[in-house]
Amino acid sequence: MPSPGPGADAGPTRLVEQVARIEHDLATRLHAVSAAAARVRTDDDDEAVHDLRVALRRLDAALQIWRDLLRPRATRRARRSLRTLRRALGPIRELEVNQAQLVTLAHGLATSSRMVVESLWIRLRRRLRRGRQRAVRNARPKVLSGLERRVMRAARIAQGRLQAFPEPRELARRRIATARDAALQAIRPAIEGSDDVRLHAARVAVKKWRYVIESAQPVFGAIAPLKPLRELQRALGAVHDLAMLRELLERRAVKLRNVGLERHGAALTPVIERIDRDHSRAVVQVREAAGNEMFSSWRPAVAEPEVRDDPAPAPESAPETG
Repeated sequence: MPSPGPGADAGPTRLVEQVARIEHDLATRLHAVSAAAARVRTDDDDEAVHDLRVALRRLDAALQIWRDLLRPRATRRARRSLRTLRRALGPIRELEVNQAQLVTLAHGLATSSRMVVESLWIRLRRRLRRGRQRAVRNARPKVLSGLERRVMRAARIAQGRLQAFPEPRELARRRIATARDAALQAIRPAIEGSDDVRLHAARVAVKKWRYVIESAQPVFGAIAPLKPLRELQRALGAVHDLAMLRELLERRAVKLRNVGLERHGAALTPVIERIDRDHSRAVVQVREAAGNEMFSSWRPAVAEPEVRDDPAPAPESAPETG
């Protein structure tokens, strides 16, 4: 008689409950993707592209954390489709952020600088209009139907795999620990300096850590406090947005000078200097957020959800901020 697999320790009733909660959570996340895609197709919602990217990322995170229990080939195909769509929307979201930043930036500038910034804003608006048209095509019903089919094929727990792998809670703990270690390793060098590459790597790692914790909610009654992660993610996001804006303006200044518009290029110098000051303040805020005990003490238990025998319904996730 074969010995029971690692997942047998959880008991058949608990396993059935956990499987049902995981599958329900995956279906809910897929519905969020479909709803956000429908908003993108209206082409009149400024947050639709952002919300669709967040929904895609959250669904991908859930498929990733439970991948050992899902059908491997179907899961790989589903995650590839999610990433392809999310990456296609990335440049459009960047344009949206840049355009909003330029509106804020224009206030208080000298006339010469403001005129150059407003000219760039007009150029970005045209590019954004074309980008949103691409987003509508990327989110058209035919594309979403194919994506939904691939996700639904993947999002069913394979019963045979439950006997070959640890029970869902143990899998979740392992995924959380891996994401936690990667995030903490990225945070330390990032806050010791102000290198934008390292700060961006920390932002990505913190975001993944947070999403893994959120994805574990179906099998845990209480979850780790996410507020410190949200605050750090928000602070890192502000640094990233300022770095991208500075790079945009530096490229624009070079182009203006290359076509003989030296004065226009020079008018961007005080704007870039202002962004540098804002960037320095934002880095300080990152260090303050990273000074939270959750990060400074590196306590593994902080990121490990409390386990209950009778899991309570998972709480709603807070709106994405970074």
